[in-house]
Amino acid sequence: MDFSNLQYWLLFAGGIAAFLAAAGVFRLLRRETPGAAHKAFLVLIGLSALGYASLETLLAFLFVCLAAYAFAAALRRAPSPPFRRALLWVGTIVLLLPLAWFKYRRFIAANLGLELAGDLPLVLPVGISFYTFQAVGFLADSSRSSAPLPSFLDFLCFESFVPQIVAGPIERMSTLLPQMRSFRFRWRLADVSWGVRYIVLGLFFKLCLGDNLALCHPADPRGNVFALWLRNVSFGLRIYFDFCGYGLSAYGLARCLGVRLTQNFASPYSAADVTDFWRRWHRSLTNWFRDYVYFPLGGGRTRLWAANLLFVFLLSGLWHGASWNFVLWGGANGLALVVHKLFSRRLGLRLPRPLARPLLLVFVFYAWMLFDTTDLSALRGFHVLLLTPSAYSLSAFRAFPGAFQEPFVLSCFLLPLAALVVLSEWLCVRRRRNPYALLLSLPALCAEIFLLFQLDSGHANEFIYFAF
Repeated sequence: MDFSNLQYWLLFAGGIAAFLAAAGVFRLLRRETPGAAHKAFLVLIGLSALGYASLETLLAFLFVCLAAYAFAAALRRAPSPPFRRALLWVGTIVLLLPLAWFKYRRFIAANLGLELAGDLPLVLPVGISFYTFQAVGFLADSSRSSAPLPSFLDFLCFESFVPQIVAGPIERMSTLLPQMRSFRFRWRLADVSWGVRYIVLGLFFKLCLGDNLALCHPADPRGNVFALWLRNVSFGLRIYFDFCGYGLSAYGLARCLGVRLTQNFASPYSAADVTDFWRRWHRSLTNWFRDYVYFPLGGGRTRLWAANLLFVFLLSGLWHGASWNFVLWGGANGLALVVHKLFSRRLGLRLPRPLARPLLLVFVFYAWMLFDTTDLSALRGFHVLLLTPSAYSLSAFRAFPGAFQEPFVLSCFLLPLAALVVLSEWLCVRRRRNPYALLLSLPALCAEIFLLFQLDSGHANEFIYFAF
């Protein structure tokens, strides 16, 4: 399930080779490989990957798939709109039960003062937040669609498509399902060529930048405000390169298979303001909450638009983890969006771009501190440090490299390299091109491959969003 693990690619290549061998037998018999065989094998790859992760992962996934398809079929036969709405609510709750059980039951019990007698430790199923939300979206879209229900095999292909099954993007019924209906293992040179480019860029983001930036991220900034800011910046860059690296690799692998996924990122650090940032960061999740939560609440058309927006971001924060720091992170971003929309749209006031961009980056990297620090007492201490004017002294600035010891040397190289990558993205965004166009050019790819070998961290870090 991990693109940065060589074993994943060996198992995937072995599975494809086995299928091609079986297809060769059909050709020898002068028969065409049935389309259902292509889809069944694609599903088998996805289920095998989930089962390899853990038995809990496979069982939770199968429950979600069976429940989603059963409720979608029932919605097609619903006798009236009120009954359909009630059935949609029941189906959504049923789909969310595994997620609530595995991810939130201890959080809920602890905050209600309850004790779980005989509670056994459970492994969080890999990707449960992603494939559950994709299934809920499928159910919601099915309730509004008059098209025939897809076959169960096509639906399984849609839910278990192996490049994006564990960390997104969260695909829609209207975009991915038609591609699954016509799926065949075909190898077009143009698709494979571009797919490999995206895979290389994704691995460069993950292994060269993301994993090495993890070494520049000590848990304790030792009371130095400059070290704390460097910690926040390194984490903000790390989570971007780590998660975007997964998304680019997933997009590239899907492209090799002839499937177009949503590009989950569009250079968020090139954003002009906080609203633009959330149009570019984890776009499939942002759009999911917009379409299935924000708009049904009334969106921006009601007097309660600010409450709607804040509620969506609080919910988004809770989606990321069963801890109050994630709720605080979501709330901070929601409040920032409310303030921005209030001034820019309601009052027609905008900050000059030379001031808006630095202010955005300061806020975003501050907010990543809320995301990264699960210990609320430590978080309070960090806020006190950030808000203490005397902490920003010249002596503290001179001392902060010592707070990082050896990793500081690595930071001096990695942070400028990361800034150069973000700058290349910004140049593409400014010219209205694919944000990663320069990084996908052949000279850039050669440099990325070289740096992949030179900057191997030697630390096997899973993709951060596997934990969500």
